[in-house]
Amino acid sequence: MADEEYSRAKKNGNVYNYIAKVSTLLITLLIECIQKVNIDEDSGEDDEFGVALSSGCCLASIALIIGNEIMEPVLTFASNNMNNADWKLRYSSLIALGAITEGPDR
Repeated sequence: MADEEYSRAKKNGNVYNYIAKVSTLLITLLIECIQKVNIDEDSGEDDEFGVALSSGCCLASIALIIGNEIMEPVLTFASNNMNNADWKLRYSSLIALGAITEGPDR
């Protein structure tokens, strides 16, 4: 939905701003989901491209639509977890930061 809304906005098409209207809730949900890193070190199998990276992709699409509004919640999450003892939270912080590199203009 976010990609479609962004595409329409670029073409000056009909945009209903669905994403912008629920962006706060979406960002909160996606930041929670980004933390669901599932790598089973014992079996050697990983689900790295599962929930965490999919959530990061969604966050990137939303960043293109809402721009700078995404900065505060993502930067807060990243700064709170970048030096966390849990590597999964550090990894999640990097996913979140990487996801918003193209949307905001700051």
